[in-house]
This record gives sequence, C-alpha cells and structure tokens, in this order.
Amino acid sequence: TEFCYGRLPGSAPPQAWEYPVTLMLESFVQTGAFLWLSSLDQADERPPGTLLLTVLRDVVVHGAGRPGELIRHTVRILRRMPGTVILTGQVHAGDRLIAEIGSALAAIPPPD
Repeated sequence: TEFCYGRLPGSAPPQAWEYPVTLMLESFVQTGAFLWLSSLDQADERPPGTLLLTVLRDVVVHGAGRPGELIRHTVRILRRMPGTVILTGQVHAGDRLIAEIGSALAAIPPPD
C-alpha cells in the first residue's frame, strides 16, 4: 500500500521494489523526534514551535528494504540542548543492517 510502489508493474526489476532511501531516512528521523519529544513531554520541558530536521551527517547506506520486510530503527540521543537534539543510530530490514546514521540534528526554533 506504499505510495512509492503504487504504479510499479509486477514485472518491474527487483531494484524498483527497494524502499526509497529518502523515505527510510525520513522515518528514522521521525522515530528520533518521537523519542526526543516524548522525553521532553515527560519532563514538561517541550518548547513551543515547529520541529525541524536541520542536518544528517555521516549516513552510510548498506542496502535496502523490500515489500514485506519490517524496517526497524534503533535511535539513540547523543546530546540534548535547549530546543535541539543530536541523534544517531541504525536502520535494519529484518536482520540486515541497511543504514547507519552518524548524526541527525533536529531543533525546535523559538516561534517568531
């Protein structure tokens, strides 16, 4: 049911069925954002504003996920600062390591 597969014919080559790297990285950052925002909510420290991903660094893609595989993100908070977080982690498809994220920086800038 993923949009990225919606128009692929059944005869598409195997690489056409690989889960797009951009979507994999987006879901990794969403997982990290959920982790960070949950920790801020528990401590009643969540600032007002809109969460933004500002940068991804040292990303290494080893492979791809395919339809039917569970994509699992392992995210760790490296550092928390007021309104900013630095994340790191890995992405697995089943038991296969498919990506490593050296760091991802997310921030909630103060509202204007």
